[in-house]
Parts: sequence; C-alpha cells; structure tokens
Amino acid sequence: MSIFTNCIEWVLQLEDRGLTGIVKDLGDGAGLTRFGISQKNNPNVPPAFFSTYTSAEALAEAKVIYYGAYWVPSHAGDFQTDLLAATHLSFSVNAGVSRGLKVFQQVLGVTPIDGHYGPVTLAAVEHISDEAAAAGALRAAQEAFYQAIGGPNLAGWLHRVRAVYPDLP
Repeated sequence: MSIFTNCIEWVLQLEDRGLTGIVKDLGDGAGLTRFGISQKNNPNVPPAFFSTYTSAEALAEAKVIYYGAYWVPSHAGDFQTDLLAATHLSFSVNAGVSRGLKVFQQVLGVTPIDGHYGPVTLAAVEHISDEAAAAGALRAAQEAFYQAIGGPNLAGWLHRVRAVYPDLP
C-alpha cells in the first residue's frame, strides 16, 4: 500500500521547495498561504498557523491538514504504489479532491465520472495492473485539464503536473 509520509513529503516539496514555511499572499484571492495551505481553502486552520507558529509547528500542522483534507478523501492510501498515490494526491491538493477523483475516474474509464470514490472506482483501482502506466496516464489527463483552463497559472500547473514521484522538477 502507498505510504502517506512518503507522498506528503514529496507534495510538500512541490508546495514549498525548501520547506521554509514562509507565509505568502500569492495574490490569487486565497489569502495567506503556508506550505500550500491557504486561508480561503482551509477556513478551519487556526490563524496562528499563518502568524505565530514556528516553521516546524506549521509543517507538522500542514501534514495533519493534508492527511484529513486530501489523503483520506482522495483515497490515495488505497493505491499499491507511492508513485500513483503521490500523483493523485498532488493534483487533488491543487485542483480539489472531487476534481482529482473525476480526472482519475476518466483515466480508469469509470462511469459515471462523478468525483465520488464508490465501489465502481474501488474495483477499477484494485484491477490496475501497471501503476506506473496509470500514473503516466493520470499526469497526461491532469495536464490536459490544466491546458483547457489556461490562464496566468498555467506554467506553474504544468511544472507541477510534470513532476514524477519521487523526483522533483
């Protein structure tokens, strides 16, 4: 089975390459962001996370947030390899869990594509014979999703989606 600690370390490097924990306002309307955790998308995060937590405290809290808000609902822990789990988790963090599951269902050929991890999606995951190929197909579908959106964030999104676990771009 995939291992959260391995996958989240990789995703955190995509969010904050040096794991500095610097608080930023990226000007994207999401408010303050630290380790990829934004105020807007994580309203239950204590304000101290963005102001008084040390970098180490914020990093530990970020891992808790990622586990509960992304790892568990995305079902990345159901995958056999970290390669596929990290690929799916990274996109779910960036585009949302429901969108991540919809793109994954598309790759698996699951219908309906509804963003819910039900018995049909679970059965398709259990029948993946080559998770490396599935991860490649998933990255291609994620890239197509971002290309369709376009806009000023496209270069960053493409950089992220082209990252292949465990290497970083």
